[in-house]
Amino acid sequence: MNEDYSDLVEIYIDDAGEWRWRRKSSGNHEVIATSGEGYVSKGHANKMAHRVNGNSCRFVTLDEEDDQVVFPGLGVEQDA
Repeated sequence: MNEDYSDLVEIYIDDAGEWRWRRKSSGNHEVIATSGEGYVSKGHANKMAHRVNGNSCRFVTLDEEDDQVVFPGLGVEQDA
């Protein structure tokens, strides 16, 4: 599958300080799935996001503390 057309899964911190994930459609960029619950650790949220969404998506971690987007395996890109 071409990565340009795959859905995007964002792993982020919610207002309660818990980690969550949301899947956005590659077509209209609307949220089509969510974790439904918060996780205490970023690692657990990441693991569950991969388990539910498989390898058919692009995954990013939104780090609210320093406004960076972390692309696993690719390093850090500024200005989310």
